[in-house]
Amino acid sequence: MISNSIPETIGYRDVEMDTDAHRDYYADSEIDALFVQNQSGTILIVEDEQILRDLLSNSLLSAGYDVITAENGQIALDLLEEREIDLILLDVMMPVMDGFTVCEEIRKTSDIPIIMLTALNRPDDVEKGLQLGADEYISKPFTFREMKVRIQALLRRISWTNGISTLSVITGEGIVLDDEREAATIRDKEIPLTPIEYRFLRYLMLRPDQPVDKKTLLREVWEQEGKGSGSIIQSVVRRLRLKIEDDPSDPKIVVSVWGIGYKFQAHAMAET
Repeated sequence: MISNSIPETIGYRDVEMDTDAHRDYYADSEIDALFVQNQSGTILIVEDEQILRDLLSNSLLSAGYDVITAENGQIALDLLEEREIDLILLDVMMPVMDGFTVCEEIRKTSDIPIIMLTALNRPDDVEKGLQLGADEYISKPFTFREMKVRIQALLRRISWTNGISTLSVITGEGIVLDDEREAATIRDKEIPLTPIEYRFLRYLMLRPDQPVDKKTLLREVWEQEGKGSGSIIQSVVRRLRLKIEDDPSDPKIVVSVWGIGYKFQAHAMAET
């Protein structure tokens, strides 16, 4: 007999539920009612566990998203060649090709938003995913509410980057950000940035020489009020410096302000 209840927390290899019964649950639940309005976009779920993959799919479908699924990393890469995807939920531990490798391969050609699903809650593993270009991570076990909020926040950030601002071009110290194309150039050379890298750099460039604390960055750039880890910021800063600094070990453009956070250094190009 199948229970009509659903655990609030979803873990790894611990879900033993009938997906049809829980599709009805999600359609009628108070939680999903909060998310079902005005959701759009196509999400690729890359997860080798079929039960969890189906539950994630049903939950996102009930929230209004289009969903595509892949049971391993190679299938996911093939689908990316064929379909328009707005966001990827990417499991780390998978056969054929693990999530770290998939993320690395995707970042060679695309800045599509990636949320990694990991049972590896060790800081080094989270850091590795972020360094490879993941935009967010969710540690198992997680709640569907948390997953949906993270997806909404990340897609909002992308929409914000796409549609912001009366300023379509921002310049500062040899760096040009073009909001129309989401493109960055430095010394007339175009630099590929992920959406979160672009938004982070843009936020600092609009405030030259003004230190911005980490709490503000998490709230304004990541939309994480009162939560979030400084390691997320550090990973983006590290990746950004590798792309825009002459010497990432001695940054002149995005500089650390001890005890506070970071700032965009005016006149940095003149000093190099």
